[in-house]
Amino acid sequence: MNLLVPLLVIVVVIALLFVFRGNGKKGKSLYGDVEASLVRLKLDRHPQAFFGFHTKDTDALYFVYEDDVFHLDYELSSEAKRAFEDEFRKTADSLGFEVSETSYGEDSARVLRVSLTSDEKKSAKTGYEFASRIFGIDQETELEFLP
Repeated sequence: MNLLVPLLVIVVVIALLFVFRGNGKKGKSLYGDVEASLVRLKLDRHPQAFFGFHTKDTDALYFVYEDDVFHLDYELSSEAKRAFEDEFRKTADSLGFEVSETSYGEDSARVLRVSLTSDEKKSAKTGYEFASRIFGIDQETELEFLP
């Protein structure tokens, strides 16, 4: 009986650590988690809603859902990011997409955009193709999701 209480305390502490520390990835996910995030983005319907992923600032790509279509955006907000502009355009061309330019506001940087599809699975796959070809991200690369 005297050992039962300490044992119970240990089990509770381990359970709490598991719950609050998650799976040990510190908020990071794998590319396989993108499709579920696109489903949530599609349901959000907020006009400024977006979902992004990256391993570092220069490889951040964003999905935007507007007019019943997912768009993949790459914001040219720094010199380091502008260095990938040609590669983004070449990748889009090789995948059969046209690149348009937009911005997120009056004082914001240029944004390269490709219009994808309304299908979450196809859009996630295309986003992966861009990330893989431009930045070398593979299916097992740990990503940080934004927001």
